[in-house]
Amino acid sequence: NAQFYAEDGKVWYLDAYNLGLHSLFMPQGGYLNTLSRIVALIALLFPLSLAPLVMNLCAIVVQILPVNLFLSTRFSDIPFKTRLLGSFIYLAIPNSAEVHANITNGQWHLGLLACLVLLARPANSWGWRIFDGAVLVMTSIGSPFGVLLVPVAAALWWKRRQRWSAYSLALLVPGALVVGLVALLSHQRQVATIGATFSRFAAILGRQVFLSSLLGQNTQDWLMQLRSLHLLEGIAAVAGVAVLLYALRYGQMELRIFILFAYAALALALMHPLAGPPDRPQWDWLCVPGCGERYYFLPMLAFLA
Repeated sequence: NAQFYAEDGKVWYLDAYNLGLHSLFMPQGGYLNTLSRIVALIALLFPLSLAPLVMNLCAIVVQILPVNLFLSTRFSDIPFKTRLLGSFIYLAIPNSAEVHANITNGQWHLGLLACLVLLARPANSWGWRIFDGAVLVMTSIGSPFGVLLVPVAAALWWKRRQRWSAYSLALLVPGALVVGLVALLSHQRQVATIGATFSRFAAILGRQVFLSSLLGQNTQDWLMQLRSLHLLEGIAAVAGVAVLLYALRYGQMELRIFILFAYAALALALMHPLAGPPDRPQWDWLCVPGCGERYYFLPMLAFLA
């Protein structure tokens, strides 16, 4: 009983049905959402009754691709058992229902895949090069992740001094410029009060990211009833940041880059979140269990890594 999720039907499929290829150039939420638009166009090839299933299956394929890449020989420097464990954690990570099996939030899996493409051994076959190029171009044009991946690609090229690393950087720059121009000119971002406070930040980081990556959303619902919740959130935030700082100090270069990328994505999201209706501060919405889980997906993975 597959169903359209969020913008899957009312935006991506509707625009594809009414406007065809022109929908690829229509910004939504401040950027082009290229992956979602392409999948909606693919769904048009099937009867309407099957469109939600097709879109969900495409989302599952995108969700699985990071595992395929991580378990390939391009990450053979990491022991295979470690990569199997990492892949299982990725597929089973709690507090992430919002990004599971729907194309609206498939861009978060695509952003992870693009980061892994950069961190992997440079492509040494035409098949891998075509795959890498398609992932990097689609990510950079259709989502804000391309802007964050440009410095990642630049740092890796500076460190490795390999030709394909330079090509990867060159593939990201045009799309990042397009995203910047669309964000400046579209003015589609919802205007709402951010409501940034230290207590809300501790709740977001300590409870939503660190605790929930280990204990899940159901435990978070139980924790919300505790009188000492704010103290627990503060302790969890400090402990989680200490773990990240330790990894940044002693971890391998690729791990340090992944952590910086994931938390740069969180910082960008906290600056302009779309967590709920504008009747409440957006950071207040982000403290609600199950709300804004897409924003915590990459930081939780980096923390567990």
